[in-house]
Amino acid sequence: MDLIFDSARNTKSIDAIARQKLDFLKPPSINLGQKISATNKPTINFKGGYIRYNWNYRSNVDTPFQERNLSQHFISTSLDFTVAEAIPITVSFFDRESNSKYFRDYRDFRVEFNPREFNRLQLQKLTRYSDQLVERLRNPMTKPSVDFVNNELEKIENWKNTRRTENRLIKSKTTLLNGGSLDTVRNFFDTSTVSKAKAFISLYDEIVGESKRLSLFRDSLQKEYVAAEKQVASIRKVLSGSLEGPDVKAAIQKILSRNGIKDKRLEKLYATASSIRSLAIGKTVPNYSELTVKNINVNGINFEYSRGLYFALSAGTVDFRARDFLYTKVKRKPQFIYAGRLGYGSRENSHFFLTAYKGRKQILSSIQAPSTEIYGLSFESQLVVNKNHRILGEIAQSSSPELINSSGPSQKPSFNLKDDKNRAYSIKVNSYFPQLRSRVEVFYKYRGINYQNFSSYYSNAAIHQWSIKADQYFFRRALHLSASAAKNTYENPFLLTRYNGNTVFKNLNLAFKKPKWPGLMVGYLPSSQLSEVNGQIYENFYQALNFSLNHQYKLGLAQAFSVFSYNHFYNDSRDTGFLYYNAKNYFFNQHFQFLSYTTDINIAQTRNNDYSLTVLEAGAGAKIWKHSVIGFGVKINQLNNQSLKVGFYGSEKISIPKLGELSAWIEKSYLPGWKGQLVRTGFYNVGFFRVIN
Repeated sequence: MDLIFDSARNTKSIDAIARQKLDFLKPPSINLGQKISATNKPTINFKGGYIRYNWNYRSNVDTPFQERNLSQHFISTSLDFTVAEAIPITVSFFDRESNSKYFRDYRDFRVEFNPREFNRLQLQKLTRYSDQLVERLRNPMTKPSVDFVNNELEKIENWKNTRRTENRLIKSKTTLLNGGSLDTVRNFFDTSTVSKAKAFISLYDEIVGESKRLSLFRDSLQKEYVAAEKQVASIRKVLSGSLEGPDVKAAIQKILSRNGIKDKRLEKLYATASSIRSLAIGKTVPNYSELTVKNINVNGINFEYSRGLYFALSAGTVDFRARDFLYTKVKRKPQFIYAGRLGYGSRENSHFFLTAYKGRKQILSSIQAPSTEIYGLSFESQLVVNKNHRILGEIAQSSSPELINSSGPSQKPSFNLKDDKNRAYSIKVNSYFPQLRSRVEVFYKYRGINYQNFSSYYSNAAIHQWSIKADQYFFRRALHLSASAAKNTYENPFLLTRYNGNTVFKNLNLAFKKPKWPGLMVGYLPSSQLSEVNGQIYENFYQALNFSLNHQYKLGLAQAFSVFSYNHFYNDSRDTGFLYYNAKNYFFNQHFQFLSYTTDINIAQTRNNDYSLTVLEAGAGAKIWKHSVIGFGVKINQLNNQSLKVGFYGSEKISIPKLGELSAWIEKSYLPGWKGQLVRTGFYNVGFFRVIN
């Protein structure tokens, strides 16, 4: 009987727990807005960066641009800071000093907002927030309640399944059925046991009923627990995935909405700054569209914002030639631009943007030409059909540039939407077919005779430009075939305008790459070369055939790498300023990597109908100290079967703890000269690089 009454008491305690179900489900009080105790932190924190210096010297240059004793100094640095532990910025500086008449000195400075680091900082805040959110979604009382109820149900089942309880139940039911029990000792039929039998059966039924109710309660708790764990897992997945900050916030907000949780702190965690794609002051490179502003250098401000609504702004002085190969010391004419974009969507997805631009630009290719006021409007729209297919179209109208007439007054800038001469349009289609492993890109652009923008230099000419490119993979992506054709896609601000060329440049490449197999590449592609004749710059186009074969393998204890290449330039002496026109070039390299040193053997030969140049090279490199690598080698040169000329080279790279990495290269060798002889040439390079933490 004690067991019965103990079980009854346990059952009553279980019933009391069941009646307090709402108390179990009530989440504990959590203050998600609680602030961490303030600490004395600086307003601006330095987060690291790098500094790099390089000095390059050449006594002679083997190009059609004759220069001697060319010396160049390059300095670049990038430093990261965080303002108020919330806004990351990057400060960059680039400097080039040269004694060349073709390379212009420049000093570029830029301060920019770092959106990637900002998203990382916001993700950290979201991670801390999610830890508290997990505790809110995961009721701390649910799991202990499930365990407690399971424990009580186990006690009931243990009591019900004991032999003593089963016998007692059978005996009580028999007594109740017979109206009493027979006392065999006294040979007496006892009716007083009926009440005891009724009491036991009633207690048994009550316990079984409580067991069913607790089972339902346990199932409800278990369902709640599983649902909460799924939400927690989804949050963990969001935080560990590849989503950017705004997308992370949106995903977590969706989870909160499903659970009926409203928390204003989540909105505060991701401020408006999370949608800034770029914000830079100094030397910037705005890239709007094909028909407006593209790939130019602007000394000023560049801002881009995307959060459903898209907005961009760029303003400053224009430097079209800041990174071009050729430059003179002539003082440039002032050029400037201010442009803005407004629309809906993002650049990567479906969108429509309206762009307006205005400024002054040198229309003619001459550096001394005056600048002219230009302005225009553009409408661009992109349709992303799915992740494999997209179409981008743009139509633009510009003002007529100011032109000087020989027989009358100059033509002033004007803007007329009905004037076809000031109109341009373009369309671009990108498609990928996963089943065929094929990619196709088609582009077409028309530019009216008077259309002007800030994307490139060209004199007034109506031009149709088009290109088509296709990529195809075979044999599980081991073989890659790439082919393209283009017309009028070459533009160079230093050359006489070709207006509307008829040449269609074709490009065909075939590459084979498979693990443990030799790699193969064959390509037939257009090439171009700049030349200087009496101060005038010319560009020549011709085709080139490239072939290369490479293989990486193990040879004894060494890792080996072999490369053979063949190049053939299809041109003649009228197409180039190089000595080796219509030349064939053969090159072979054998590299061995041992545990503590490396060796290289190179053989190169370039020949045409007028000359033959052969260069044999052998070199080695070794790690002599813990932080130092030294290299050296010799070069044997022979031109047109003349006497051999021997050169040499050496290099040193040393890492100094807490200081940085120093490197040096020196080479005394020979290059072919204009008069058919080898000219002694010196190359020097000194570099320094340090990562600042």
